[in-house]
Amino acid sequence: MAIYHCSIKNIGRSDGRSAVACSAYRAAQKLRDKETGLLYDFTKKSEVIYSKIFLCKNAPAAYVDRETLWNEVQKIEKNKNARLAREWELAIPHELTFEQSKKLVCDFAKTLVDEGMCVDVNIHWKNNNHHAHIMGTTRQIKENGKWGQKEKKVYKLDENGQKIAVLDADGKQKIGANGRKLWQREAVETNDWNKSDKVEEWRKRWAECCNQYLDLKNQVDHRSYERQGIDYIATIHEGYTARLIEKRGGIAERCEINRE
Repeated sequence: MAIYHCSIKNIGRSDGRSAVACSAYRAAQKLRDKETGLLYDFTKKSEVIYSKIFLCKNAPAAYVDRETLWNEVQKIEKNKNARLAREWELAIPHELTFEQSKKLVCDFAKTLVDEGMCVDVNIHWKNNNHHAHIMGTTRQIKENGKWGQKEKKVYKLDENGQKIAVLDADGKQKIGANGRKLWQREAVETNDWNKSDKVEEWRKRWAECCNQYLDLKNQVDHRSYERQGIDYIATIHEGYTARLIEKRGGIAERCEINRE
C-alpha cells in the first residue's frame, strides 16, 4: 500500500539557516554563500539522482543556477526573521519507477511555478525511502524581473466595505498634506501562500498527483483517518534511522510503538 507524506515547512533566518546551504545539501552540490563567504560542499552525498530549477514567469534566466538563485533570495530577504524559502518534503510511492517518480514530482513542482514561485527540485533515491525535496521562493517576481513585495498597504474597510477615517482627539477626520483626508490603512499579503487553507490545498494536490499513477487499491489520501471516518489508529513515521536499527538486528522505539 502506498504511503502518503507531504510535509510543508519554512526555512528562515530566525532559525539561523542559510537558503544556500539548504539547497546545497538537498542537491548534493558545492555552493558558496556570498553573504557569509562560506562554501557548502555536499558532493559526497550519493542518493540524489535528479536536480532541477524551474523558473516562474518574469524570473531572470540567471536564476536557473541554484547558487545564483538562493544568493539573490538572501540578498532581498534581509530581515533577521525573514522567511527565505518554503519546503515541500514528499514521499514518493514505492510502486513507481524512477521515470514515473520524476514526472510526478516535476508535474507537482510546475503547479507551484504556475503560482509564481521559482522552485528547486531534488529527488533522493534511498533504499525504502524514495522522496523529494522542493524549495520554493516566497515572493513573486515583477514584469521587470525584480522581486515583488510580500505585503502591500491597502485601505482598511468597515463591515459595509467603506473606508475607515483616521480620527483626531475630537473625533474628526484628520487632514493631511495638501488638504487630503486621511484614511486607515493595513498591510495585506500579496499572495495566499501563508494561509492555512493553502497548505491544505497543496497537500490535497500532492495526493491527487500521486493517485494518477496508483491503482485503486493503492490510492492515497491527504486527510487523517479521523477526517476520513476510518476507525484505525495511525502509525507514526518511522524514518530511515529507525529502519536501519531494525535492519541491524536492534529494536527501534518508533518501530516498537507501531508494532504495539
